[in-house]
Amino acid sequence: MRVLRMAVVAALMVTFVLFPSGAFAGTVPLLSSNPTSTSAGPIVLTAGSSRTISVSNADNSKSSSALVVTLTKNPSSADFAVTADGCSGVSLGPKKSCSVTVSYTGATPSAVETAQVIVSSKKPRATSTSYFSAAPGIVAMSRTADGGGYWLVGSDGSVFGFGNASFHGSLAGATLAHPIVAMSPTADGGGYWLVGSDGSVFGFGNASNYGSL
Repeated sequence: MRVLRMAVVAALMVTFVLFPSGAFAGTVPLLSSNPTSTSAGPIVLTAGSSRTISVSNADNSKSSSALVVTLTKNPSSADFAVTADGCSGVSLGPKKSCSVTVSYTGATPSAVETAQVIVSSKKPRATSTSYFSAAPGIVAMSRTADGGGYWLVGSDGSVFGFGNASFHGSLAGATLAHPIVAMSPTADGGGYWLVGSDGSVFGFGNASNYGSL
């Protein structure tokens, strides 16, 4: 009998180690942001523009710890700034929200610049990340076949996809002899061509290259 009791206790201890409290709770992420964004589909800012993001506690019962707002930039000299912060130090209650405004304070950049705003809670541990980008002037836009999304293209060859417009690559960071002036997607949206002012053509995804000027 004693051996059986020890076996039961050992089994309970193993269960506790393998499946800690809350492992089966199935709760949604504590923090979420609106509008949503990704590294491939960032919130695009132009010179002098701003965008406010709303950060919400999606949990039904838990409050966050005092929130910390962190801005990271690439390059570090990029002209992104948090110009209004209603989240730092706030303990966000269930279903409550706060807001952060990000601005691009410089002139139109000569190359793509990016930033991330990370709002975090230590206990319970959770983060919400919003992605931003500023690019040389947008020169072209193309819609997907069903109208469920579109691409924006910068003169430096940067590509930004929105909705169901998938990102298949870009020329951002490349040294171009001439600026990009146009874009055309393939029939199924699985790729696209970028066209330079000199007639050069660059294919991405399933967009084959048949030659250029």
